[in-house]
Amino acid sequence: MFLIGTSTAYGWVLARQGIPFTLANVFTGTTTDAWVFLLLADLFLLAVGT
Repeated sequence: MFLIGTSTAYGWVLARQGIPFTLANVFTGTTTDAWVFLLLADLFLLAVGT
């Protein structure tokens, strides 16, 4: 229950600060090529997951 409450609060703070919107703009503003976008997204997820 604590983990769910903490993650909800963290998600609210991130949304309030506009961080998901900023990350989306960084990723889509970097390139217009779909394959490069997918490669960047994969590299990002690999870095975050490790």
